[in-house]
Amino acid sequence: MSVSVNIIIESKADVLLAPLGAIKSAGADSYAEVLVEGALQKKTVTTGLSNDTMIEIVSGLNEGEQVVTQTINGNSAVNSKNIQSGQQGFGGEFRMLR
Repeated sequence: MSVSVNIIIESKADVLLAPLGAIKSAGADSYAEVLVEGALQKKTVTTGLSNDTMIEIVSGLNEGEQVVTQTINGNSAVNSKNIQSGQQGFGGEFRMLR
């Protein structure tokens, strides 16, 4: 017999989320690289709660912007994802699970 439990420590509704790998640090500041007309642009962001895959963006990015989640060998490949509000499976809420 076994049991599985999720304990929700904190929950927020209608937050802006980005993939955790899209947020980088430079000293005490956090930033994301955004595609603007095909060119990379660094944007300083303020972050909030996070889980294993996503992080809350409090300020610095807007919904629908394309953030770079991975670069390989400089210019050879760039993966990007659209910033989204809420997350599938969470019903528009962001939950931090431990």
